[in-house]
Amino acid sequence: MASRSEISGWIVILITISAIVLFASFVAIEQGSHERAALKRVCIDNLPQIDGAKQQWASERKKVLGDKTTTADILPYLGRTVSTLPVCPARGIYELGVVGENPKCSVPGHALPKSGE
Repeated sequence: MASRSEISGWIVILITISAIVLFASFVAIEQGSHERAALKRVCIDNLPQIDGAKQQWASERKKVLGDKTTTADILPYLGRTVSTLPVCPARGIYELGVVGENPKCSVPGHALPKSGE
């Protein structure tokens, strides 16, 4: 039979291991949170580029509010001989919207702030 001091020693070891595992899980959660925030920032930074290209295309082509926009319409206005739209790093899909409407990403929370925010 184990003595009381041996049992106490095992309890201390189990508590220590539990504390380390708990701390590691908090670190992992925090790291994931920072990664998601970085992906969101990159995505949102792409939206003004898309919107600027859309506005320039609409202005040059004399489009009016509500006119449909396609990827092919705005690609020449993105510069750098781009052959595709920028990509959301969180695997979202950009929706151009119509003239006068902000482009959006399919990932919730990946959006340009509304005017006044």
